[in-house]
Amino acid sequence: MEAVWIGLFEVAPRPGTEFPDKGAYVNVVGPARTAADFERKVRAALAEAGFELINVENRERLEHRLTKRHVDPELIVLADESRRMGAVRLAEFHSWVREEE
Repeated sequence: MEAVWIGLFEVAPRPGTEFPDKGAYVNVVGPARTAADFERKVRAALAEAGFELINVENRERLEHRLTKRHVDPELIVLADESRRMGAVRLAEFHSWVREEE
């Protein structure tokens, strides 16, 4: 059975994606059998939305996260939706501007 996972993902827009900033962080929730399965599903969802994955932070099962931290109610709603739909759900993107190298 698949558990619902949660993680914070750093992303960058792919060329041609209309996004005003250089990158963003987005919380993602979704059903998966393993951490690797969750990341694979997230990569696919991000690609469909026009983004590439840069980094993953705090990826864990939602049930585990709930035992040690407060989880925003919006993410709980998204987690319920993802469980019903059987697909990952992207929360609101929080953009940042990367310093030019």
